[in-house]
Amino acid sequence: AYAEGARYFIVSEDASIPDWEDADVVYTADPLESWQSLARHWRDACDPPVIAITGSNGKTTVKEWLIQLLSKHIDAYGSPRSFNSQVGVPLALGALQPQHECAVIEAGISEPGEMERLEQCIRPRYGVLTHLGDAHAENFSSPSDLRAEKLKLFAHCQWVVVPEGLHQARKSLELMGVTVHTWGAGAEHALKVNSFVHVNGRTIEAVWNQNRYVWSVQFTDEIGFRNAMTAALTALVWGMDPLEVGKSLLEFQNLDHRMQRIRKSDGLWVLSDAYTNDWDALQLALLDLNRIPEPAKKAAIVGPIPGMDARDAHRLMTLVEAAGTDLVWAVGSEWKKLQPQTGWRFFDQTEDVLTALKADPRALDGAHVLVKGPRLERFERVVSLLSETGNATRLVVDLEALTHNLRTLRTQVRNRCKTQADLIAVIKASGYGTNATALARVFEFHRIPIVAVACTEEGIALRKHGITLRILVLNPTTPTLPALIANRLEPTIHTTQQFDALCQALREANKDAPWPIHLKIDSGMHRLG
Repeated sequence: AYAEGARYFIVSEDASIPDWEDADVVYTADPLESWQSLARHWRDACDPPVIAITGSNGKTTVKEWLIQLLSKHIDAYGSPRSFNSQVGVPLALGALQPQHECAVIEAGISEPGEMERLEQCIRPRYGVLTHLGDAHAENFSSPSDLRAEKLKLFAHCQWVVVPEGLHQARKSLELMGVTVHTWGAGAEHALKVNSFVHVNGRTIEAVWNQNRYVWSVQFTDEIGFRNAMTAALTALVWGMDPLEVGKSLLEFQNLDHRMQRIRKSDGLWVLSDAYTNDWDALQLALLDLNRIPEPAKKAAIVGPIPGMDARDAHRLMTLVEAAGTDLVWAVGSEWKKLQPQTGWRFFDQTEDVLTALKADPRALDGAHVLVKGPRLERFERVVSLLSETGNATRLVVDLEALTHNLRTLRTQVRNRCKTQADLIAVIKASGYGTNATALARVFEFHRIPIVAVACTEEGIALRKHGITLRILVLNPTTPTLPALIANRLEPTIHTTQQFDALCQALREANKDAPWPIHLKIDSGMHRLG
């Protein structure tokens, strides 16, 4: 850790640490408790209203989309990536700043007793429950115990948003004295929604406060739809205008590691879903496969589900029949308890599937294919094989190499600079033709304080994708200053005329607080770069 640039350490009392001159070491009886206590004190010092999110899946997606919604009006902060563990939550809280008007923090647990510690650390005022499934159920004596553990996060919340179907969770929260807001198709829900799948996404008929709205999202999968509605309801309860919520829903994009829909080499679709691997997620994924509007056979390549027993193998058959799936390739010895069925094939491991597809590349031609299994099985190799066209050109951005370079450069800067210097990551021109959003997420994860873009439009695009860190605009134009201010971007100022225009735009936007700017000094090159 020291070699990677760490200079602050919290260690147990009996730890043996070298006598580094430029490092601070805190010895404590319980390093984790001390770490969480530090985060708790900083959270109290900043004291924003906190929305806490938990659930078996969907936490990160709902958080990112909720930040995207709230950031249109307030300075909202969201925990980086999936920082939701006993160590990750304090790290997320540590990046809070006093100017943040709201914080959205994830909390995840895997064992009994963990959520109470996270609740004391986060101290949320409001809450969101995304889903209750089988993840980590093996560590609890019953599903009700798992549910009760998760709900401890909301012990002191004023209100909690809950999707349809979680009846027991809703009852438990109400018994705790918490106001519960739900969404669903029934008349009993605060947000009533019905959706219709089409080729380009979903159309949603919504009723909120007895007013009707028509919204749209650009994806079809059921999990994405559910997460979008949970984020939308949270924004509505917060006080956001329903028309603006609907407009923002069109900007939502599924995160890269969620359900992806990719064209196969025969022009049909492959659905790749390696995110959540439990029975609920499998059922929803099979329904997504069945809902693809283009007529064709439906095939599923399914890996093992954690914690399966002899009875569960037959559960797959029930789900497949209910979803109308025509072909099934079952991967893993667990499925071999099933009797062979027409259209079914069994494989011991992923390599066997790859071998079969290489031997017969057209085996699944004419079918939409769902590929779903645990990440350890690396089913993405199957997706790549199904989607190969034979003449595709790929650009591979190695984020691990980027991270290595970042750490190396950061260490050099910190070792050579006497002041607390850090880096600005320049990702203009869409990350120099790669993917600015993906790069920004990496830099946000590693707590780079600022990223820089070329123009206001690039900064706005990052905000729309949920990037919350500071964004420097290297060459803003005067007509874009109102949009720059609305999206909390920081301009580079290189003329007095530009400075006057910014001051005027700030006055018109009723911004009285200081606004960060970066002064560009002409050192003789007479250029902006």
